This record gives sequence, C-alpha cells and structure tokens, in this order.
Amino acid sequence: MAITIDIDTARPYQVHVGTFLLEQAGPLVRATAGGTRAVIVTDTNVGPLYQMPVKQSLEASGYEVSICTFEAGEAHKRAETYVAILEFMAEHELSRSDVIVALGGGVVGDVAGFVAATYMRGCKFVQIPTSLLAMVDSSVGGKTAIDLAAGKNLAGAFWQPSVVIADVGCLATLTPEQFADGCGEVVKHAVIADPELFAELEKTPLTLELLNRDVARVALIIARNIDIKRAVVVADERETNQRKLLNFGHSAGHAVEACEHFELGHGNCVSIGMGIITRAAALHGICDVELPGRIEELCARHGLKTRCELSADAVFAEALHDKKRAGDTIDLVIPHGIGRCSIDRMPLSTFHDLIAEGLGRRETHQHASPHHPLPAQGTVPAIASKSMAHRLIICAALANGETHVTCNTTCADIEATVRCLTALGARIETVEDGFQVHPTMKSIEFGLLKALAGGTLDCGESGSTLRFMLPVACALGADATFVGQGRLGARPLSPLSDEIIAAGCDLQGLGGFPLKTSGRMRPGTFVLPGNVSSQYISGLLLAAPLLAQPSCVQVCGLIESRPYINLTIQAMKAFGVEVNVERIPAKDGKPEVTNFRVNSGSYRTPGSVAVEGDWSNAAFWLCAGAIGSDPITVEGVSLSSAQGDRNVLAALSRFGARIVRSTNAATVQSDKLAGFEMSAHDIPDLVPVISAVASLAQGRTFIRDCARLRIKESDRLATTTRELTALGAQVRIAGDDLIIKGVDAFTGGEVDSHNDHRIAMMAAIAASRATGEVVIHGAEAVNKSYPDFFDHYRLLGGKVTLEEE
Repeated sequence: MAITIDIDTARPYQVHVGTFLLEQAGPLVRATAGGTRAVIVTDTNVGPLYQMPVKQSLEASGYEVSICTFEAGEAHKRAETYVAILEFMAEHELSRSDVIVALGGGVVGDVAGFVAATYMRGCKFVQIPTSLLAMVDSSVGGKTAIDLAAGKNLAGAFWQPSVVIADVGCLATLTPEQFADGCGEVVKHAVIADPELFAELEKTPLTLELLNRDVARVALIIARNIDIKRAVVVADERETNQRKLLNFGHSAGHAVEACEHFELGHGNCVSIGMGIITRAAALHGICDVELPGRIEELCARHGLKTRCELSADAVFAEALHDKKRAGDTIDLVIPHGIGRCSIDRMPLSTFHDLIAEGLGRRETHQHASPHHPLPAQGTVPAIASKSMAHRLIICAALANGETHVTCNTTCADIEATVRCLTALGARIETVEDGFQVHPTMKSIEFGLLKALAGGTLDCGESGSTLRFMLPVACALGADATFVGQGRLGARPLSPLSDEIIAAGCDLQGLGGFPLKTSGRMRPGTFVLPGNVSSQYISGLLLAAPLLAQPSCVQVCGLIESRPYINLTIQAMKAFGVEVNVERIPAKDGKPEVTNFRVNSGSYRTPGSVAVEGDWSNAAFWLCAGAIGSDPITVEGVSLSSAQGDRNVLAALSRFGARIVRSTNAATVQSDKLAGFEMSAHDIPDLVPVISAVASLAQGRTFIRDCARLRIKESDRLATTTRELTALGAQVRIAGDDLIIKGVDAFTGGEVDSHNDHRIAMMAAIAASRATGEVVIHGAEAVNKSYPDFFDHYRLLGGKVTLEEE
C-alpha cells in the first residue's frame, strides 16, 4: 500500500506514504537522485532499528553505501554535529552527484538536509522520516537547520529533497510520548486549514492503538497532513507570506521548548504555544469563545499539554530569538476559528501581553510554609467524602420529598454541585450539620421552566460536577448553559458527550465553555469503553431514572476506577433506585462487557442520609504517618466503604508501614519502607502523595497506569515529578508510569501547587520529612476539596504560616 503526493516546488519531488517502503528505498532513490554512492545519516536511536534494510535496498540498487551516525536528541542538532558529518562526507570522497539519505526523525532530517544544502554547494538529498513528527512536518517543505546557542533553527537553508519515503510501519516503535509529539503538528494543520480533519480527530484521535488497529487509516491521515503542508509550501516556498501559517503555536512554543531545555518534546511545546495564543485571542474577542476549549480538549486526547507553569517573562525572553521577529515587531499566527487563521504583525510589547494573558497567571495567591516535622502522635477527624456528597446531594435534589444530608464539611467542588442543582430549580439550604434539600418533584418541574429560560450551571473547577450534571440536565430536557473555570474546559467529555448526542440532545460548544444543551435525552443503551473516566458512567447512571423507560449503561472492557461506580450505585440505592449489574466475561477474543440496568421512575427520599468519611483526603494523613516519627490516626472512616481510596492502607502496608485498623478508624506508623511495583488503576488521585512516600522508601518504586493523571486539575504526572524533584526526590516519568528512587529525606525548597489541591497537600506532607522549610505557592488550592487542611496540619502538631502574595 502506498500513497504518492506530488510536491510542485521549484525543484519538484514526490512523497510516498505507506508500509514496507524501507525495502523499496533503493529503487525510489535510484529513480530520483541518481549517483553511485550514498551516505545514510542517522542517529543512535534509529540506526540500530532501520539502517540495515535501507542499506541493503540501496546496495541492491547499485549504491556503495556508508553510514554516519550521531548521538540522538535535540541537544546534538548543533554545529559540531553538522561539521562532523561534512568531514565524514569529505573523508569518504562523496561528490556533488552522490546522495545523502536522512534516516530518522526531525533532528536527523534537519541536520542532514543542511549538510546536503552546503556540501560542495549542494548535493542530492533523500528524506526517510521514521517519526510521526518528521512524516507530517519536517521532512516536507525543504527547511533545513541547526540550532545555535542563541536559539532554535537559527542557521539553515531551504533545500528540497529528491524524494521523501514515509514508511508508516516505523511508527510502531515510537513511545506514546514520541507519537504524541507528531500529533501536535497534526492538530496544528487541522486548526489552520482543515475543519473536517479537526472534526474527524475529535471523533477518533490519532493514536498508537489506531495504528495497530487500522494502519491504512493512519497512512491516510498522514497523507492528508502532508497535502495540507504541500499546498502552503507550493504557494510560498521561501516563507515570505502564507507559509508563515505553518508557524501557528511555534513562536511561543519554541520559547517554551528552550525554557524547558529541550526536555519537553517539540509537539508538546507547539501544543502549549497554540493554547497560549488561542486563549489570549479569546480574551480579546478575536476568536470564537469555544475555540480554546476545543483545541485544548483535542490536544489532551492526543496526550499533549496546552499549559505550562513558566512565567511570561521567561517565555518572552526566549521568544525574542524567534526568526519571525523583525526589529521591534513579530509576525504571529492568530486563530479566528477552525480553518481560519491570519498572520498579524505586532509590536513585541503586545506579544508579551498576549503570552501573559495566554498563560493565565493569577495575580495573587497564598503561600504556605509547613515546618517539619509533625512531632506528636495525633488523631485527625476525617472530613466528609466529597465523592459521596456529590452523589447523595444530586439524588436528594431529584427525589420525591425533603431530605436531610448530614455532611460535616463542604468545599468548592460540593458548592459547585449545589449551585448547579439550584440553577435547575432545586432548593438547597446549608444547615449546621449539612444540607436540607426540599421536595424535588416540584423543583424539577420548576427547573425545566427555569432552564428553558436560559439557566446557567457554573461548575467551577469540578470535573465531577460537570460530568454528573450534564447527563442529568439532558435527561430533564433542560436548555442549560454550562460554564466553568481553570482547566475544566480542556478536560475531555467524549465519549460521554457522543452518547448524549446520539440519544437526541444537542450540545453546542463542546471542548470549552460555554457549553449549551437542548433537547431531552431518550432512554436506551449507552455504550462506553471501560478505560474512560468512571464519572461518565456515574453521570449516565444518575440520569437514567429520569428517562421515560428503562435504560442500560453498557461498558466494554475492564472498568477503570470501578469503586467510584460502586459509590454511585450505593447512593442511588439509598434513594430507592436499584442498579442491576450483569457482567459478561471475555470470550473468543471479545472483551468483557458489564451492563448496568436502571428502571425509570423517581428517586424516593429516605428522609435523611449521612455522608461517610473521605478516604481520599484521609490518605494524606495516613501517608504522613508512614513517613513520620510517630503514628497518625484518622477517625471517621469506614473499612467497609466502597471508596477505592481506602486501598491506601494496602499500598502503605506493602511499603512496610505498620497498620492498625478498627471499626471507624485507621492508624499508620512508619517502619522500614521499601519500594515495590503498583498500579494506579483504582487510586489515581492518590498518586501524588503515594509518590511522596515512595520517595522515602529504600530502592525503587514503579507506579504503573498513570495516564489519566495527565487530565486532572494539573498534569499530575508532570507536576508530581517536578515538585517532588524540587524537594530533592528522584522521580522520573517513563511513558505513563512513574519510577521513583528512594532518598533519605526531602531537602526543603519552593514548590508550586499548579492550582491543584492534591499537589499542594502532597507538598505539605513531604514537608514533614524535609530538612529545611518548604514554601508552597498557591496553597489556597486546598480549598477545592479540603478547606480545613492546614488547620488539621496544626492539629497534628505541625507548624504552618499562611501569607498572601
């Protein structure tokens, strides 16, 4: 299978996209480049994988072949590498009529292309890209370059290849991070030129799993991207005007890349750059209001970041080296909508302001300085489970009578759910020991009228609120408008949204806020894969009793975070709604299927319910006991709870901590801790604080299955790694896993909460075993789930200073 694309530049050439093309390299090179000798330029990563089939094919076509290999990585895209390859060419007496074959990713193609453009004033050049990024971007268009100390790609030339050979089979050896890097350019192409491609990627993201399932479809997507670049390059080969559209996200993205010392991949940096500029454009009314959210969600579904924690000054300082700068101005690609972008020349001062606005820096926040250690044996009361409070309050608001919900604490996320239910017409009073939720059948009728008039449901930063309330509102037939803050708009809603639309509702503004609903959801079977957020499943279950007929939520494959679904079923049962669960085991290569069947009918109030203690937040104190000098007890937690985070006890036991259990309390005391291998499958929210414990355990700890951490309030894989490292830990990311090597103690230092409550609390627990003071910037993030956190820290004997910044 092969697709051929003609590139009609001043020196025309063809791009071949398909499978098993490495073995055809010799005839393709012979037909287009000629010559008698060939040098394969490759790097230490790609050479061992693919140089032999290419060499053998070239030799079979009559070439005398040499191989020149340099160290892999952006750090080696330097003058020293460029000169070394030139010297290699000269030593092997290659002439202008011979050919350089670039075998590798974008770095190899850029360096080898620059050598080809300058060796003997220009020789033949062939691109054989082996990464997705190189296939869809750098191998096509004739840009070649090396980096200088002052910036990226500052020395180079336009030099078109004789042929490009893109063997899609090479992508199978990429890591998820490397594959995602290429997706950054794929999303960029869709934004600047192809709304249909953007919509197709929203429906079916480009992933390694898709490659394994349907390589022909991936080849077509790659060819489509090459064709987008072809059209732009042919119209403006030397980048005097329209070709600058290809730089969308690059001015800020290259600056982020430099600030991160090229340790963050190019595609991720371009994705961050697109996020920065699009958010700034939306603030100024330049682009559609939903555009930032749509781009961020699509990037997130491709494993890409769209935000970073760098300062505007740092990014701007690096951006000053951008090639598109002209004196005190810079040419910047501004998005107006999908497929609608413009190239605007603006003063550098304006560019700085756009970076600051796009980064979304908060002007003021608290910082906390927890002091080590937590010196005394102590007891702390468990706060009410936020997960269960969401569910019980929603059930109460939909029930047929008044319900008293006992809840010993509240937080920003619970307040968001109450706010949304109130917007739909429920009447919820905050009382001394919880909430009084008034008769709801009338509330629902009133809510429908109110929603039809344009009710606004403000979800704050609560993913649970949005994912629960969206199907509930649609089951009620409410014309509602959902809004939110922070990263919530960028967090994915598909395939939940796909099922809601298929059931007869219209959702406008997906991928951001405002998100508008209309129409009433029909009953039926809602099909979801098992590896999605359990909140999607819970949201549909909570909505199902409101539908006109019985419905089924069918989940295909192993269910992630199953305990949270059990919480939903438990809450619904308390209000008289039975969920019948049928599990069909895997057979004949088909995955297991779980059917959750729910009858239609109203929720029935039990009169009163109590929210149980929260294991998720209790885990922080239990982890503090595991690494501290004295035992810590959390009272008010049930050992029979359906909450998955009670598995923190099992994890701490495997580390070697001593555990004492009682009816409604748990005590943890430190002992000799040792690392082990564990899965985050059922306890993703505990990974940050578990990582703090692992950092003080002897040996290595491997935490698997952490992919979902990337789409939390922060990218918790990155922020956990960054902030623990800032405190002296040895933590690194390997794919979707964390590898942690134990140290004797944390050193102290400054960390950032990244506006993520679990990162702020993790840092405070780490401070209990630090040799110096820990300063937590943005400490007010704890208010999202645990406003009393620092009060309880003091209750255990810790010292903490809270200051306004």
